[in-house]
Amino acid sequence: MATEKTTLDPRTYLEGIAPPRRQRDALALLDLMCGATGLEPKMWGSSIIGFGEYDYEYDSGRKGTMAAAGFSPRKAACVVYLMDGIASHEAALAKLGPHTSGVGCLYLKDLSEIDLELLKAIIQKSFKTLTAKTYGKRAAEVTVSTKTPSRSNQVTAAATKTPKRKATAAAMKTPKRAPREGATKAEKTTKAAPRTTKRASARAKKGNVSI
Repeated sequence: MATEKTTLDPRTYLEGIAPPRRQRDALALLDLMCGATGLEPKMWGSSIIGFGEYDYEYDSGRKGTMAAAGFSPRKAACVVYLMDGIASHEAALAKLGPHTSGVGCLYLKDLSEIDLELLKAIIQKSFKTLTAKTYGKRAAEVTVSTKTPSRSNQVTAAATKTPKRKATAAAMKTPKRAPREGATKAEKTTKAAPRTTKRASARAKKGNVSI
């Protein structure tokens, strides 16, 4: 962002923005940021509309003053500046709506698809962080810490998992019916009966044949 304010009126500047949808979004952002910061807009450089100021000083010794909140209507998208780093707002941005981002820039192509209340909250948080005291980090230096779960938590999580049931081949087989005890001899006798009957019939026929 540019570090010098100018005397150009922001609203006059926005009258010349094209295409119409970009102008519409820029005017909406102007009102939204006025509400989020409670301040009137100022032009910073030739194309950035800023709200308030914050002082920064890096470890390298570089220091200066910049707009604490701001945006710029570009041809491809409206750029919202979050100088405390995009990473500081990762969770909220996941719910914001269609957007792309850089290290400290949020690119919005269509404000009608964005959760404006959430965007306002993001801008308020960034503004509060930057103006609390002299800010000492570049946007690229801001990272979100991700906690690695402790070993005890990992063990607990593993213990609470419900084991999956594995169907074995043996379990899927239909068990064979065991023969009933005491009925085995009777069944064998029944099966053998037809042979005995045939033999008896044959003998009877031989006895009836005359010589």
